[in-house]
Amino acid sequence: MSQTTEIDKLMEVSRDKCYSISTDRTSSTEDSTQNNGSNNNRRHTIRGISVIVGGIIVHLTLGSIYTFGNISPYMISYLRERTDDKNVRNVDALWIMNIAAITSGISTTCGGILDKRFGVRVATGCGCLLYSGSVALTYFSIQHSLVAVMFSYGLFANFGLSSSYGPPAQAAAKWFPAHYSMVVGFILCGFGGGAVIFNQVITLYINPDNLSPDEKTSDGERYFTDSGLLDRVPKVFLLLAGIYVVLEIIGLALIGDPKAQIMPDVKSEKPRTILQDEEKYTHVLCV
Repeated sequence: MSQTTEIDKLMEVSRDKCYSISTDRTSSTEDSTQNNGSNNNRRHTIRGISVIVGGIIVHLTLGSIYTFGNISPYMISYLRERTDDKNVRNVDALWIMNIAAITSGISTTCGGILDKRFGVRVATGCGCLLYSGSVALTYFSIQHSLVAVMFSYGLFANFGLSSSYGPPAQAAAKWFPAHYSMVVGFILCGFGGGAVIFNQVITLYINPDNLSPDEKTSDGERYFTDSGLLDRVPKVFLLLAGIYVVLEIIGLALIGDPKAQIMPDVKSEKPRTILQDEEKYTHVLCV
């Protein structure tokens, strides 16, 4: 009878030890899982913010297209004075943007296809390369004719702009799916801010003395004829293209798509670990 009692006591002590080990293991596993989840969330947030910053930088360069109202009088004045297009007028600058609008739908679709097939960096990089290269090409085209400018600064530049417009915003939204609208809004602020910044760059470079148009035609239109000012018109496109390339390289280095398996903004069940399964198995054996 005494031997049976001792055996029962030993089994009870063993059961208590097994339960204690299982409980400690469960506690340590939960703490480890929580710490890993917290670190992953922090890294995810930091990386997502860098993607937003990269998208804003890229869109700053793309948004500079809105400086056209500022730069077009200098372009038309140069064409009248330095090329064979002597009869070109300010209103003819509309053709540059009109031809640009022709390709907007096609180029935006191409950007989406590239993004889906090769990723955000390739899609954005191809568009930025075409955009910046077309701006640099305008250094040569503006010395030739209005038609040449329509293709370089209008058609080609806008194709690159439109194809790289969507992917950065879409990539940033993937990092913060619960705040999709806010993230896209931040990046589009960069697009609008491009004109604010680059308007100042253009004016300070081409017309630092704030000269007014000094030629008035019979129909009341005014044009620039200052030699020093006109000399700087083609060069401003090389300056702009150089700034664009530097900013776009920085932006492309920052943007990227998230890994499909890491989505902290979406609530899901806790991932199971081998240790959790092992703890359950140990508890069964001890009982």
